[in-house]
Amino acid sequence: MALSMNGCILEKDVTLVEKVDSVMKTRFSCRHYLPKPVPRRALEEIVDAARFSPSGNNMQPWEKVYCITGETLKIITDEMTKANCLNPNPHTSEYDYYPPGPLPSIYATRRQEFGKLHYGALNIAREDTEGRAKASSRN
Repeated sequence: MALSMNGCILEKDVTLVEKVDSVMKTRFSCRHYLPKPVPRRALEEIVDAARFSPSGNNMQPWEKVYCITGETLKIITDEMTKANCLNPNPHTSEYDYYPPGPLPSIYATRRQEFGKLHYGALNIAREDTEGRAKASSRN
């Protein structure tokens, strides 16, 4: 495989292309985890690889990464969930994730279709704002 100065592939490496294609098509966002410890080395490798990942609107707003487990994680999770449920308004993003104004129709439609699938799988009706907020808070 030959690379140009900017890292673009000049000669097609079918194996590499197939691997990248497979990773993109089979990815998923896990929302629930087993209560098993993750080896420190695995966490270090994940955090190191994450440095190269994109973020929403490429804002990359992180400054530090904390890996918390066990009772400390449970306490923090419970307190954050409680704060969000009792008074969600002050607990908002530090930046606008979506651009101001309405989303272009292609993205708005895609977002609506995903919402139907996601909340439909959770048996949460579109009108059930409390149920949607509760499901969203688990993220």
